Amino acid sequence: MRVLLLTLVTIFSAGCATQNKFVAQDKSPFQFGEAYYHEWTAGIQGGGSGINLFIPASSEKDNLKLHGVYFQNQMVVLQQDTREPGLYVGRFRTDKNPIGKDQADMIMDIDPAKEAQNEVPQKNEDFPFDLTKSEAVVSYKVDQKMHYIKLDKIKKMPNMDMPMIAPNGGNDSKQ
Repeated sequence: MRVLLLTLVTIFSAGCATQNKFVAQDKSPFQFGEAYYHEWTAGIQGGGSGINLFIPASSEKDNLKLHGVYFQNQMVVLQQDTREPGLYVGRFRTDKNPIGKDQADMIMDIDPAKEAQNEVPQKNEDFPFDLTKSEAVVSYKVDQKMHYIKLDKIKKMPNMDMPMIAPNGGNDSKQ
């Protein structure tokens, strides 16, 4: 398993979030495989869309688990895959196929002038890291202290189109 180039960092706050300072650590308690992600879109309008980020990671300490991940200007709590214990998954929502109320706010039209009335997504000013599209920062706790690991060269895999997925996770057919 190829280990990704990573930098272990700890954040020390000296007031506000924009003054974060990163201090590199010498050792990481985790070994990482190649992280990858894919974008997905439900096959029905309003069915949702998102990004699933997969992070293979292991530690010699059984009680040590990854906590969250910062990726593409969002943060989510990581979930450990039940079928593959050494695999963590971050599930991010995107607005390419909005669900419910968010969908009603978006104008989709053949006329570009009408679509131009859509609100431009704003950058999350509180996002604590300056990352490229292929970088992520993973968090974990040791002795009640949060630590951070920066992963780079995250591969984008082919998109997953899910033609039969409805917004509630079921299929669109009537039974």
